[in-house]
Amino acid sequence: MRRALGSAPALDSLPGPGQGLANRPDRLAAQRFEQAQAQAQVQTQGQAQAQALAVTATPLSLARRASREFWRRLSLTYALGTVGVQAEQATTRLTFAPGGGGGFVAEGQTQTVAGTRFPLLTSFGYQLDLWPRRLYVRYAGLGVFGQYGQGDLGSRTVGLGFDLNLRPRHRPLLLRLGFDYVNLNLGRETGTFQNPDRDLRLDGQRLKGDALAVAVQVRTRTWAPRLGLGLELDHRTQLFVDATYLLDPRTTAGLSLREVSGFFLSRSEAATSLAKAGSAATLQVRDAPAQFQPQSLPWQPQRLLQIGLVQRLR
Repeated sequence: MRRALGSAPALDSLPGPGQGLANRPDRLAAQRFEQAQAQAQVQTQGQAQAQALAVTATPLSLARRASREFWRRLSLTYALGTVGVQAEQATTRLTFAPGGGGGFVAEGQTQTVAGTRFPLLTSFGYQLDLWPRRLYVRYAGLGVFGQYGQGDLGSRTVGLGFDLNLRPRHRPLLLRLGFDYVNLNLGRETGTFQNPDRDLRLDGQRLKGDALAVAVQVRTRTWAPRLGLGLELDHRTQLFVDATYLLDPRTTAGLSLREVSGFFLSRSEAATSLAKAGSAATLQVRDAPAQFQPQSLPWQPQRLLQIGLVQRLR
């Protein structure tokens, strides 16, 4: 009995009433604190890894974002219209003999009648929004058909435009304002001539066709204000009508050669100014030399009128 009692723990070493229950919340709090620290450490490591990955992927992501934004702002433009051409009664004669031993000689004329003519105009180009659906830059290639459409190579326009929505709460009706730089070539054919020179070149372009059509050009370079209306058919398509007035056109005389023989997809065309052609070309209007007096050329463009579509790519 004594040994058993002697081996028993002392009474003062036993926990008092409620002492074990009092220590339990402290242990639970400590465990929760440790768990919170471990979780915060894991989150910190995860954020650091994510930031490292973001820094690594930033150039690629920026490039993709810029590409998406570019295609979202880019549109294609298609238009049909006309060019108002003021013509005078006159006979225009052109002689072109480049020499060089090739033997090509062109000597022809074209007759114009007084009045206003409206040859067909086509346009295809691009539009890039600087301020979405408001401010944009545009570029378009121009094609002219009919009697004044010979030698229209290089005709184009580039400019800046602004669209103002006149009906914000309805289907957008847009007032289109713009200012363009117009490069327009209007040519009249003086005849078709046989070409014995297989190495004939004009402004660096080789022309080897058996027959060449020769045209006199009026080459116009000028600034032009543009005014029009646009109607949004849907969020990607706009129908527009534009009128462009050519301010104080600066004109020069030129000539163009166009192959009219051989497979039509392989035919070439070249054009140059009479100043570059030099003594190889002679131009007469009303029997007076005119290559250095472009204002005396008997047809001049006045304005452009177009109806077409703006088609957003995205």
